[in-house]
Amino acid sequence: MNALRAHMAEFGITAAIGRGGLDRLIAVIADQDDARLPDEARACLGVLCTQLEMVKEQILDNDRRTLADARKTEADRRLMKIPGIGTLLASAIVACVPDPSTFGGGRSLSAWIGLTPRQNSSGGKERLGSITKAGTLTCARCSWSVPWQ
Repeated sequence: MNALRAHMAEFGITAAIGRGGLDRLIAVIADQDDARLPDEARACLGVLCTQLEMVKEQILDNDRRTLADARKTEADRRLMKIPGIGTLLASAIVACVPDPSTFGGGRSLSAWIGLTPRQNSSGGKERLGSITKAGTLTCARCSWSVPWQ
């Protein structure tokens, strides 16, 4: 998508960010009567458009299979009822967590995953904050944190 935007910008043709803007650029490439784009460039950019459509179809096919697989198991269906957990996250949890009964609760599962509260500790006094809505993944060895998505 970025390559398509960049090549079109070389010819002075730009569009808004997002799916709608990209669809407008694809429409310009498909329009044989649009004189802003040379025929040679149109042919090359048409290849990019074809590849983009193929990738979109593959992503949709994978999403459909993941959704169908997630609906088959009781554990996935129960997890998807939790706000913020969709098919991908539910499938990942079911695939990665060996036996949920080994955890005492959600807090110990979160710690096992690496989702930990913000720490404001100093002078030997430990102060743990809350986990943000986005969550925070914290590496125990080097103490860097990134938003969990």
